[in-house]
Amino acid sequence: MEPIMMQNEKIVATIFHKNYLPFRQEDWLRITLLTPFLILGVYLLVTEWFSYFGAFATGISLYYYGGLIFRWIKICSLQYYLTDSGLIIYNVKKRTVEHYFEFSDFPKMTLRENAYNYGFIILGELEPVIEGDVPFKLFESQGGVNLKDHKIVLDNIPNVRTVYNLIQQKTKEN
Repeated sequence: MEPIMMQNEKIVATIFHKNYLPFRQEDWLRITLLTPFLILGVYLLVTEWFSYFGAFATGISLYYYGGLIFRWIKICSLQYYLTDSGLIIYNVKKRTVEHYFEFSDFPKMTLRENAYNYGFIILGELEPVIEGDVPFKLFESQGGVNLKDHKIVLDNIPNVRTVYNLIQQKTKEN
């Protein structure tokens, strides 16, 4: 099913993506930090020793792991289309256009690619993985690990560099 478009607009290309959950650098950091917290929380709940802390630790861990599951559900329902005048992110399940970006006013893009030419393109400002004003100083720092996901991402794209270059070329033309 294709999205409803403007009268003179044509789909130039459909950007295909895989429907599995890709693990990003942020996800590996999240899993590394939260798995011991989850194990400790479940242990404290089972042994009924500091059960309030165990419930808190388990709840926080499951909340962040739930973010991975929700991202996977979102990835499975999205399709990406390049038109002659913009990029459409279309939700197949809701049958709505989630986002539409004209090439004349396109946001900043960031490319992340793995060794197998798969990757993702972040549209908009890049969220840093580690935040803080004074890096690597434990007691002077006012920040920490950023566990938020990026807002708009074109996920799981094979030959992502080709797609990235095509979008850049279209933005330069307009």
